[in-house]
Amino acid sequence: MSRVATLLRLLQSAPRELSWALADRVRPLHVGDPAWVPSEQDKQHWRAHGWVLLRGSAALPAVDRLQREIELYRRRHREETTSSKTAEGLRIGLLHAANRTSREVALNDQARTFLRWAFADEPVLYGSLTFDVGSEQEPHVDASFFYTRPETSMAGVWTALEDIAEDAGPLFYVDRSHSWPRLTAAEVLAENPALDASVRARTATGVEPDVELSDEVYAAYSAKIAQLLATRPAARAPALLRKGDVFIWHPWLVHGGLPRIDRALTRRSMVAHYIGASAKMWNQQDFFLHGKDIETRAALRFITLSSRGRRYVWHPAPAHFSMGDGHFEA
Repeated sequence: MSRVATLLRLLQSAPRELSWALADRVRPLHVGDPAWVPSEQDKQHWRAHGWVLLRGSAALPAVDRLQREIELYRRRHREETTSSKTAEGLRIGLLHAANRTSREVALNDQARTFLRWAFADEPVLYGSLTFDVGSEQEPHVDASFFYTRPETSMAGVWTALEDIAEDAGPLFYVDRSHSWPRLTAAEVLAENPALDASVRARTATGVEPDVELSDEVYAAYSAKIAQLLATRPAARAPALLRKGDVFIWHPWLVHGGLPRIDRALTRRSMVAHYIGASAKMWNQQDFFLHGKDIETRAALRFITLSSRGRRYVWHPAPAHFSMGDGHFEA
């Protein structure tokens, strides 16, 4: 999007942002205990295991309200948010850009307090994904999609909008995998000479971006993660969360979606992606195609706004994605 187009979209969204700012003053929504502080046990668990679970963190009235508003949004945007093959709800990207309750659940005070400690920086809400059913996504690490420097200045914050059943294809995680040697795209390309040659030839042209080639590298990267899992005593633990629970994970923690055993079951949930305010971030094309020299690439630039001191990246509107595209996780 050009600077002029971005400015126009920002101006178009100004009435919405101003109305939300007024609502924040008149009838604020409170999601997560603002007085909570992480215990030493919480901190040690994060360092050792790469994740933390905040039981009952999201206030149930806010969760129930969000559920109703998601249903209404899906009815209004049925074609874009419903699978033509299965009639199931597709995941919605950046719903919080158009829905204040979604933004408030994503800006959970307790989760933000934890991330402020984990990042040693102010957390900034970057994006969100809202799910109706399990993604069944392959094992992956978020760092390959949201690569930051410092490398630990990113996290996923997953909120259960209903009790998650074991047969519904729950989120899974590989405990302690954040402490494994960090897999780089360069390492994967070194094991795939033909793909490496394609990347070198393409990047030498200076034509950007090459999403298709980036996807090929991602497929090889994903296969390498699967290979590592097969050679390590690493179980895929299901995150069987209850409604209102919040699960936070490290950017290098291997996770994904388990198979949906009972396809009649939903897995209503929302994941928010956070970055540190002082961090630099690059997208997946840079990670997969320019891994060796990523810091010579221009980092992503954002417009950030604030709600009661809580910072978030401005997006003009929600995005609608087909299921299983491999770009959005958990």
